[in-house]
Amino acid sequence: MMNVMARLALAIILIVQLVGCLDHPKNTGEQTKLKSLETQEKAAIKVLYPNKNTFFNNYGNYFNSKFPNVEFDVVPTQSIVSTQEIRQLIETENPDVLFLPTEQYEAFSNENMLMNLENLIKQSEFDI
Repeated sequence: MMNVMARLALAIILIVQLVGCLDHPKNTGEQTKLKSLETQEKAAIKVLYPNKNTFFNNYGNYFNSKFPNVEFDVVPTQSIVSTQEIRQLIETENPDVLFLPTEQYEAFSNENMLMNLENLIKQSEFDI
């Protein structure tokens, strides 16, 4: 069980790293280049997550132990229940990373509100 959790955490951390440190206009289909987090350059990643403390306990603290130059701005979503409210929050906050129920990912993907990560995963040579 721990091995599965470790792999899940690693995958999420990679996605956060990939998406949060991009130079990209939102979902235009342009080729996106990854920035390295190995530099001392400051970076900020905005995350939609149900609870700020839970995010840092599950992901943020681990990520910051390896990349202390990265700041997280966590936008809590625990009090938001409808897809329309999430959509408005996404448009208002313009987050880099979303943590959503599966059905909302599908709906937002169908509306081209999400970035396709396939090319970035290939570029990073991350073995899924």
